[in-house]
Amino acid sequence: MFAKSSALISIWLTLLMGGLLMATNTDACADYPFHEDPNVLVVTRGDEVVNRLPCERIALDGGGRWHNDHIRGQVGQTSDGTIYAQVGGAYGAYWVVGEGLNVMFASDDEGRTWESWNIDLPEKRIIGAFTVLNDDSFLAAATGPGDTSIRYYRSEDRGHTWVQISELTCAPFQNMYLDGNLLQLADGTILSVAHYAVPPPAGADFSQGLGVEYVLRSTDGGKTWQGGPDPALWGPIIEAKLTVAPVGPQSRVPGLGGTFPGCYETGLAELSDGRVAAVLRFSGPAYPWHKDYVEAWGGAAPDNVGRIFRQVMLSFSPDGGRTWAQMRPFVDAEGKPVIVQQETNGQMVETPDGRLVLIHQRRFGPYQLIGRVSENRGQTWLHDEYRLSAGFGYSGNLVLDDGTIITVTGKSIGGNHSAQVIRWRLPNQ
Repeated sequence: MFAKSSALISIWLTLLMGGLLMATNTDACADYPFHEDPNVLVVTRGDEVVNRLPCERIALDGGGRWHNDHIRGQVGQTSDGTIYAQVGGAYGAYWVVGEGLNVMFASDDEGRTWESWNIDLPEKRIIGAFTVLNDDSFLAAATGPGDTSIRYYRSEDRGHTWVQISELTCAPFQNMYLDGNLLQLADGTILSVAHYAVPPPAGADFSQGLGVEYVLRSTDGGKTWQGGPDPALWGPIIEAKLTVAPVGPQSRVPGLGGTFPGCYETGLAELSDGRVAAVLRFSGPAYPWHKDYVEAWGGAAPDNVGRIFRQVMLSFSPDGGRTWAQMRPFVDAEGKPVIVQQETNGQMVETPDGRLVLIHQRRFGPYQLIGRVSENRGQTWLHDEYRLSAGFGYSGNLVLDDGTIITVTGKSIGGNHSAQVIRWRLPNQ
């Protein structure tokens, strides 16, 4: 649809732009030097071991239900302290593999032991996002491959039965899918990340398509949603077969909000100071101005589609996700990026002492799940790397009152697909 000869509108999308890219674990036989002892969490700076911390790793039994390497864990806690984890396929798009992929787990001993049951959503849909709401009900959202809608489901019996409560359609785009977590803010507002797209023509470069990502808002428990694309704006663009591109890192489109192009797989978290943090996978089409930010943003040599950025970036919203500060890299005290290319898909949590913890994938060398820490509210980040898990997987994370971090993640190595819970905590400051 979007041919290379199409006109290029040089504007900056103010909500996220891009598409979810598949990744394959090519390190099935690689050695994992920092993961020999399941009861020890190794902390490194580069390849130097600087600390060893006790931890617990608990395998989650999927009963053979998981058949691909995009296994994603999500986690929440009810008011009685019970922890619930949902494990399934990525964000519910692209990797639907038969029935039984959705599994719910519950723990009443802070994540040490778990019971499980299969989730049977209406129409056999696969959960892409899950959270526990402040009234102890559960909210889930689901899409399927090539879907034209996102459906939201509520459970009043802690995940055993589900009822659809709302549906979003992709018009005037051709398809849509979930591309981030569900987050309920302290004021009750629920945020949900949705990606709207028009695919490129068959065989064309992905930059010839059109993709925009929106942070949607609900103030009635997920029954209705606001903040999506305006058909009056996007309809003519799509009808004219135009693409959309930024002219620089600080451009904005009036009326469209304040997030960024070329970003997706968005991890949202509300911090104790009221800000909403967004961990953004920045890896969209390459634009001419990118070359001016290679060093400052931690870019690298172009990949097979010309991208010099393929890593997580950071932004904060002071107003509950309505507007966002300019995205920026995770940097150390000298202003140098600590995240490099192919470190993607992150989530953030805050410990009781105010430290921020980033948990993200590393997609080079032996694939791993890495934790990083900021001691000054996200201004700068330490070089210490917490080697959480070997293999490939998407994580969900929860912090208990005593500072224990509950990380629920997929773990794919050499074609073997599983999930696990990691109970760990930062050393004292």
